[in-house]
Amino acid sequence: MNKKISAILLSCVLCLSGCSLAREEVVSKEADRLVGVYLTAEYPDSNDEHWVESGTVTANTEFGEIDLPKRILPAEFDPETKTFLFPGLDGYALFEATVRDGEDVYTTSQSDLMDGTFHVTTTDFGDSFELSGTLYVEKGRGDGTWTANRVYQSADGLVYLDGSGNSYSGSTGSFSSKLEQTQNTTVNGKEEEIFTKVEFTIAPIGRLQKLLVHQYNAAGDRIDTRELCVTAEDQEVIWAADAAWAVVEEQFPDEVKRTAYDCPKDGAEEIIHSAIVLNEAHVGEAGLVFFRK
Repeated sequence: MNKKISAILLSCVLCLSGCSLAREEVVSKEADRLVGVYLTAEYPDSNDEHWVESGTVTANTEFGEIDLPKRILPAEFDPETKTFLFPGLDGYALFEATVRDGEDVYTTSQSDLMDGTFHVTTTDFGDSFELSGTLYVEKGRGDGTWTANRVYQSADGLVYLDGSGNSYSGSTGSFSSKLEQTQNTTVNGKEEEIFTKVEFTIAPIGRLQKLLVHQYNAAGDRIDTRELCVTAEDQEVIWAADAAWAVVEEQFPDEVKRTAYDCPKDGAEEIIHSAIVLNEAHVGEAGLVFFRK
């Protein structure tokens, strides 16, 4: 099938800035369950060798309904890292799935986004899965187009994407989207619902140029300044003997961000500061700074 036609049938391109979309669908127990999204900087090519045919999809055209071959990209599960990979397609995951490992069955969440949450709620009426996260991208790079490929899991455990999902264009401001699905199912002869909600934000950010840590005593005198590497690798800062508080200073091209922390008392948990560091793909990663005694 022509790739351009596939894109028209399966995706809607939207230009967004600072807005939120919500789409809820109620599906039968025979339908595959929505488990999340896989964000890619390019529209997936269903003609790639890793894609396989799996049933048909019905398209509404001016000539009526047409059944077309449905192509999917199955994910591969790595038992060592406990993560799913989509071969031949680079992207950023935000989904959960059920894993069957021998006799063990468990739910795992996978997120390459920052500021994320994952909640599972089990009641007499069914299960609820809620995921969220933010993808930080470099401000002003290209047209900022991203595709949120929907990720599904079949009843037999197969995790896959099928090219369905919206594309978002615009790099001047952040935008958010939400997907929801309610699925009716039968467990041990009892009717239950499985509710899934996936929320994500794509936010532009400037490239971090300098990362400084200033330490102060109780009188407010600055007693130490250290410049850290701008890297996603973990870094350590040792509190000075008479330090009372510290300021982490992040310098960007168009702003300076400062975050203050009180020096913890003996026995208190260490302080962790997270800085957003852009990688070679112009996407943000967490650079962690650990404050230790």
